[in-house]
Order: sequence, then structure tokens, then C-alpha cells
Amino acid sequence: MRHKGGEQRKMSQPIRGFAAGITDSVGAEAVNRIAGREALLGRICKLAKAEAAERSLRVNKLSIHAAWSHEYDEQTGVIVDIDVTASDEDRFSYWEALNERLDELAASLSQPDRDWLQSDLSLTVVRS
Repeated sequence: MRHKGGEQRKMSQPIRGFAAGITDSVGAEAVNRIAGREALLGRICKLAKAEAAERSLRVNKLSIHAAWSHEYDEQTGVIVDIDVTASDEDRFSYWEALNERLDELAASLSQPDRDWLQSDLSLTVVRS
């Protein structure tokens, strides 16, 4: 896979600018879609883990992959899947709180980053 600079990146190597240990996996297409926003996505992943810790929830896996749609030609969307051990009610409460924190984060961002966060990023909270 080619990325900025034209060199080929092996999938086992971390994404340049993306701190190791932030996420468990990043899909190949997602790498292209987050290019230039690695630091912002790292902040979002850390925020997700911090909010889970505040609620005594265990994050089992955090993965990032490209969004796909059967209805239109999706080429920009990214999904962050947060796998937690929690009851349905606790997962929903966590998801709501995380969305509030993301709204607060969005308010502090530049307009292009805010637009990307609000239109191209989706979070899912799933249960193992």
C-alpha cells in the first residue's frame, strides 16, 4: 500500500504519526482515509478509553476500519469499533457520554477537522 511519500507500508508497521498501543487494528483502506488526521484519531481513541475507565468498563478491543455503503460510493468514512464488556444499559450510557465528549472536542477543532469528525467518523460500541 502506498501512502504519503510514495513508500510502501507493511500492515504490521504502525501508521506514521499514530501512537503505538492506541488501537488494536487499523484496516488497510482506513489508513488512506485517516491520512493527515492520525493525531486527531489518536485523541479520539484515548478519549474512548478514558471514558470507559471512568465508568469502570473494560475495553477489549478498539479497531478502525473504512465505512462502506451499498447505497452510494463511500470513500471517506471511518468507523471506530469499541468492544467493551458491559451490560446493554452501561454500553448505551457509555456511548452517550462518549458522544458528548466528542462534541466538546469538535468545538475545539479547526473547521476542517470538525467537519471530518462530524461527517466522516462513526463510533460503534459493541459487546464481546
